[in-house]
Amino acid sequence: MSSSDLTADYPFAGVVVAEIDANAGHSALTIAVANLEAEVAALRSRGVEPGPVEPVGTVGVESKLADPDGNQLTLVEIRAG
Repeated sequence: MSSSDLTADYPFAGVVVAEIDANAGHSALTIAVANLEAEVAALRSRGVEPGPVEPVGTVGVESKLADPDGNQLTLVEIRAG
């Protein structure tokens, strides 16, 4: 299977997803969520262990995790001041 077979383009979100072995482990993605505690609980119920929920300055909280290749995913909840 070639990389072109594994490419998805989501122009409405400004996202392109592609499998490129040379880049594995060097990516980071941040996703804003409405309720971080609920998302962390949902992940844990599926056997995924995200990091602790920690403050992001004074604007919100975040939790980080990585996939088996080392790519980092950060879930963040922005809280109104």
